[in-house]
Amino acid sequence: MEFTIPRGEPGGSGVPDVLATVDEASQPTTTGGALIFTTNPLISGTSINHQAGSADIQINNQGIYQATFNGVVTVDSGTAIPSTVTVNLYQGGTPVPGAVTSHTFTATGESASVSFSVPFRADGPTTLQVITDNTGYTFSETAFTVIRLGDS
Repeated sequence: MEFTIPRGEPGGSGVPDVLATVDEASQPTTTGGALIFTTNPLISGTSINHQAGSADIQINNQGIYQATFNGVVTVDSGTAIPSTVTVNLYQGGTPVPGAVTSHTFTATGESASVSFSVPFRADGPTTLQVITDNTGYTFSETAFTVIRLGDS
């Protein structure tokens, strides 16, 4: 009995759809405000776009995606302690389930690294934003990556 192993296309499925965007500068938070990303070190494919200096990440095609965020957050002087900052990923104005991170500060001047990584479904063109819940904090060294994993 003979069998054959199916072979895919040479080199995989083509150009990967990936966006990496960062902001190394400090940016203070606002209640319900979206973090801005100033530099796009990598944009590949056509499914994900971002205009440098904007808070909006555009998803152009339906599919399954992976979003990863990380950053350093510092509690501002004058913010009442203890104090908690929360960061959520929003898709089309709605929080993405599981795409949330928070930190409770117990000392003035304290800083912390925060991150989340979560898969999500896009049913068509939509906009992503990384949104903070409160004033009184400053983010720096933020990075956001979105990868299209495949069709939904």
